Amino acid sequence: MGHQIQNFEIHAGDDLVVPIEVTDNGRSASETTNPGTPINLTGVTEIVFAVADRDESSTRIITFKLTTTGIVITDAVAGKYEARFLDSDTFGLFGFKDMQSRVTDSVGDKFTAFAGLLNINKSILTATE
Repeated sequence: MGHQIQNFEIHAGDDLVVPIEVTDNGRSASETTNPGTPINLTGVTEIVFAVADRDESSTRIITFKLTTTGIVITDAVAGKYEARFLDSDTFGLFGFKDMQSRVTDSVGDKFTAFAGLLNINKSILTATE
């Protein structure tokens, strides 16, 4: 099974929604060339989305989970969910970060559904502005 690859760029302190579409080949079902077939997310037991420093340590700095916070399934049958960053998640961060999301299905099988880079630019604004 393929996984979706996307890169994002924001400023520290920005909100961000990362839309993820799980298909059999990692390509959007709406693409005209070699579209993917959506993987039904009904019954999934967990979705984890992590952001880590892009260095040898790979220190995880942000983690969202379906069972806690930050992950919202927007259309289970179409295989769509979102990772939702709040301004407080990215404030004070900068540089390139690795992102990865893994789904655990109803029988306990795990697969990577998404990977990408997040470039966080420094902000000259304070958290309250």
